[in-house]
Amino acid sequence: MTKKITIIALASIAAFAFCGKKEIKPFTHQGFKGWAAVKNVEIKKAGETTGIIITSKVKKPNSGGSTDGAFLTIPQGIAEPFGGKKVSITFTAKTVEKKGSDFIWVSYSTFDVGNSGWKKFALTNELQAHTFEYQVPKPKKGGIDYIGFNSDITGGGKIAVVDKVEIKAAAE
Repeated sequence: MTKKITIIALASIAAFAFCGKKEIKPFTHQGFKGWAAVKNVEIKKAGETTGIIITSKVKKPNSGGSTDGAFLTIPQGIAEPFGGKKVSITFTAKTVEKKGSDFIWVSYSTFDVGNSGWKKFALTNELQAHTFEYQVPKPKKGGIDYIGFNSDITGGGKIAVVDKVEIKAAAE
C-alpha cells in the first residue's frame, strides 16, 4: 500500500512540474505581408521566392529599436516569453545578380532592454539558412520586439533577398 501511495504522489508531482512549464511559442514569418522599413531602405516582393528584396542606403545603421533596416515586429505575446531566455534565430537569404550584397546583417532588438547588435552573414546566389543565438534580457516593461535586416551597412544600396524567418527558444 505504501509503494502505491508513493508512486501516485511522485506521478502527481511530476505532472504538476510538467504542467507548470509554459511552452514558448515560436515566431515564424514567410511572405511580404508584415514587413516594414525605415527611410532609405526599400523593400519589395521577391518574385522568385515568397520573401522580400531589401535595398539599403542607410550609412551606419542603428541595430536598436525597430532597427535601421527592413524589419518584422514580434508581437508582445510572443516576445515577452522570450525575455530572460536564449533564442535561436534562423532565416533564409541570398544575394542577387545585379548590385547584390555579399553579406546581410541581422539584429534582434527588444522593446526596452537592448539588442544583439548587427550579426553579419555571407550570402550566396542560392537561398541558404543562417542561424544565430541571442540571450534576450529580461524585460523591464515588456512589449513588442523586432528582428531587423540590413543589406548594406555602408549605405551603398546593395541588395539582398530574405525569405523565411523563425525565432524560437534555443535548446537547453
